[in-house]
Formats: sequence, C-alpha cells, structure tokens
Amino acid sequence: SNDERFSIGWGTRLTKKILLELDIKGGPIGYDNISEDPESAIFQVFEILFLDQIEEHILNRSLDRLNAKSDKKSAYDELQQQFRLWISIQLIMGLTPQPEIDLYWCGQSDFYGCTWIQSRISRLQYDRLTMALNFDDQYVVKCLREHSQEHWVPSQYIIIDEMIIPFRGRFKYRVHIRGKPWCDGVKMFGSADSMKYLWSF
Repeated sequence: SNDERFSIGWGTRLTKKILLELDIKGGPIGYDNISEDPESAIFQVFEILFLDQIEEHILNRSLDRLNAKSDKKSAYDELQQQFRLWISIQLIMGLTPQPEIDLYWCGQSDFYGCTWIQSRISRLQYDRLTMALNFDDQYVVKCLREHSQEHWVPSQYIIIDEMIIPFRGRFKYRVHIRGKPWCDGVKMFGSADSMKYLWSF
C-alpha cells in the first residue's frame, strides 16, 4: 500500500541519516556506501552497535555450560557459525513479525513462513541452539548501552519514556500492564532524541 511504501522509505532515510552521523572507527560511513534496501541498512546499524566482545562473552559462557572439553577451538568456531545464524534469524524475525514463532517454519501457507529460515535451520535445531546459548544479560545490556552512547551525540531535544519489550517466558523482571498493546513483557525506561535514536536505556 502507499502507507507501507511511505513508512519504508521514511525508515530508510532515517537509518541513512543515523549511519551518516555515527562516529565509528575510520570515520563516518559515506552516504554512497549505505544500502538503498531498508533491511540491509538496518543490518549495517546492527553491525556497528553489536560488539565482538559481546559475541565472545556469549560463546564462552555457552561453551562452559555445554562442558566442551575436547578440541575447544573447533567447538568455538562451530558454535560461532551457529550463533551468527541465530542472530540473523532474530533480526529477520524482527523485520517480519508473525503471530507465532512456529509460523516461520510453516510451509503450507501463502501468508506465513520464511523460506530463508527454513532452508538454513529446522525448528528443532533452532530450539536446541536457543537453549544452548548462555550469557549474563546485565553485561550485554551494559556493553550495548555504553557502545550506543559512545557513537552518538544526542540532539537538544531528548525524551524519557517507558517501553515494553514483548516477552511471555520466565523472567523475574517480566510485568503485566493492562491496556497496553503488548500487556506482558519487560518494562524498560529509555531516553531518545528527535532522531528517534535510543541513546540510553
């Protein structure tokens, strides 16, 4: 629809502007190097903000939990490849939300399913990989918050507001707020500027 085309185009311009102003190693990304495709531009932002040390932390914690003793280097490389696939799947699920996670593996529907995910991992393998991953959530949040602040100078207009991250699993910080579009989830407070960049949370 026209509304969808407008929102995608606006989102692409906003992402490009953020990428242009991000202060990364080697200087800001040139406008010509930013993808015209909105999904690709979002992946570029993720690559800037997701630190290698976060990946290393998650992989080491996961290997310790799995008790990988023999040939830890090969086990690390294998888990790293699977973890990067898992991260890619999370980003794709965020870009193309569906009512239930099982529907991404639905092959008999014209409306649901994702062939990219289906061709790379089965539902059972995805569940096993999700359960195998282990990390300190406070450490990951701290790294993301510090890194997002390091590469961005907020504008003079800043707003602080609450937000709900949809989640229905077991988590001690999960809350239920009646009347919200998503009633169950993790309640967070964040500060964003006029560019809608989440500077702190």
